[in-house]
Amino acid sequence: MHDLYQSTYLADDRIDGARGHLMVSTDQGASWTVLHDFGHPVVWLAFDPQDRNRLYASVVHSQAGGIYVTHDLQNGTAATWQALSAPPRTQGHAFTIHALADGTLVATYSGHMDSNWDFTARSGVFVSSDGGATWVDRSHSDMQWWTKDLVVDPHDSSQHTWLVSVFRHWGGGHEHVGGLYRTTDRGLSWTRISDLPRVESVTIDPSNPDIAWMTTETQGLWKSENFSHSAPVLTQDPEYPFRHPLRVFINPFDPAQVWVTNFGDGLRAMGVSGDPSADCSGSDVQVSSGTIFPSGQTVCIATHTLATANPVSIPVGASVFFRAARIRLTQGFGALPGARFSAVGGE
Repeated sequence: MHDLYQSTYLADDRIDGARGHLMVSTDQGASWTVLHDFGHPVVWLAFDPQDRNRLYASVVHSQAGGIYVTHDLQNGTAATWQALSAPPRTQGHAFTIHALADGTLVATYSGHMDSNWDFTARSGVFVSSDGGATWVDRSHSDMQWWTKDLVVDPHDSSQHTWLVSVFRHWGGGHEHVGGLYRTTDRGLSWTRISDLPRVESVTIDPSNPDIAWMTTETQGLWKSENFSHSAPVLTQDPEYPFRHPLRVFINPFDPAQVWVTNFGDGLRAMGVSGDPSADCSGSDVQVSSGTIFPSGQTVCIATHTLATANPVSIPVGASVFFRAARIRLTQGFGALPGARFSAVGGE
């Protein structure tokens, strides 16, 4: 469902008609099989680190939504699924779910509007220590209306440090609500570390606790270089061109490169080395003349057209992947022996 948990899709009558199911691929995405048909959107998955045959899923629907679990994933399409109990105050708008190393579950439920499009206090952060049989409300008061992502800090081995993003809503005298919140005691207390009104998510560099990226609804991409501090400094990235990034991912094949998903601007890649004039992501991408791709992996993604000028070369040790609706390679585009190039797209 497009726009889920944005302002236009928070009321039950806007969400309940959507369908969804869980799919699996065993050939790196070449083909997909329906693993389970929930009949409603599935928006988050989490494996249990203690049992890889236990998988949790966040399902969205006012009556049938919530956190579901299977304990026999090894049975594939024959696996059985059951809904966990509903956390207090909630009504089916499940969002993120995390299974921690000690068996604790932590989930967020996102915003909810009634039939008059007024916000209700059904959102927040909820913790279970008994496999989802019961839940404790660990929400800051600002989180009761429109909570987004919860991120577990990868640098805290105890998994006590969480980051939660919150959107400001309207009505009810809560105009101060919104921002990025941090807890170091699993939600017993919270500190607001950014007061930007609508924060979508945050990503912490797994190799450096001081580097983090924060995404917002209308104020673009923000970065911190001292994120482990109690009051980190976050500054807007002036080079990021789109106002509504959603989430940031670290390239698993090249930690120097990050990928940013967006609400309406496709997927952008940052941290591509080599020719600084080579913009490797966007709506229409032109890889400029003279570009020599660097060693390691480079991913170039365009929403519409990805084209190369003349000449563009891929040297030994470089691996380049293009994805676009339309790909146009000039005669001067070449990969040397020992280099790797692959593409998914049209003409």
